[in-house]
Amino acid sequence: SGTVRLEDAAVRVTGDAGNYGTDGAQFSHAQFELLQSPGRGEADSVSMRQANIVELSNVRYTTCPRDVADWELDARRITLDTKSLRGVGHDTKVVFKGVPILYLPWISFPLSDARQSGFLYPTIGSSSSSGAIFSIPWYWNIAPNQDLTETPTYFSRRGVNLSTEYRLLTESGQGTLRADFLPHDQLAKQDRSWQRLAAVDNLGAQWRVQVNAQNVSDSHYFEDFGQGPQASSTVFLPRDLSLTRRDDTWQLGAQLLNYQTLDDQLTPDERPYEQLPRLDANGHWQTSSGFGSDLQAELIDFRRNTGV
Repeated sequence: SGTVRLEDAAVRVTGDAGNYGTDGAQFSHAQFELLQSPGRGEADSVSMRQANIVELSNVRYTTCPRDVADWELDARRITLDTKSLRGVGHDTKVVFKGVPILYLPWISFPLSDARQSGFLYPTIGSSSSSGAIFSIPWYWNIAPNQDLTETPTYFSRRGVNLSTEYRLLTESGQGTLRADFLPHDQLAKQDRSWQRLAAVDNLGAQWRVQVNAQNVSDSHYFEDFGQGPQASSTVFLPRDLSLTRRDDTWQLGAQLLNYQTLDDQLTPDERPYEQLPRLDANGHWQTSSGFGSDLQAELIDFRRNTGV
């Protein structure tokens, strides 16, 4: 009895009273801290009957620094696996700045910032046009250099939207593919979708190819699903494919660029020109005398069905 303390390679526990024997260790009114990852808190009782397993009752758990507990898990029971770096809570409240914001009868959460497959925190909300909104993302850690996030979202007035995000990282580049699809929107009476691709790859010999492209199913998509300025200020969606090269003398570029116009009120002669292609060449030469010369050249083929 008194201030009882136990420490191993994974956790440090300090309690008002404790027992240690062949069946492990038990503490009452204890504070605990993970030593290999951020995580600490206090519990009415702490039990360590199995290697790498810490069982906590009536517990408050957080990964915030001391004296700065912005968020906590307040649970009837939490089990921490310090080997697999995973925690499981039962009858858990998510507390932010001292205010409970979410109740979860069961939750599984990581004990480190390493990527792990599993469900992420759900989102609950409402919209005047779409009704009640509920989504729960599922994350798949495919490999160290790629992952996938699937997010089904239920709109009470529209239906179920499936959002997919795939990310890939290679030695020469990276890319992200995102797609949203809502089959048969109950309000719009049509399928709704939004696709985005952003990728860059270094081809060698100082050449780089880059693509940024978007497409939506209809001109009112962002009015119904956009957030913030995106809902009202998105008039054009660019589709851009470029090839560039840069060295000590030359900076060369070739680009294909067009747009999807979302403002139905724009007349054909108010819509932007396509650039098919755009060619740039910039050269710079410096002599030992201090004098130099520059070349700047640009050739663009502007295309549009109407106007100049």
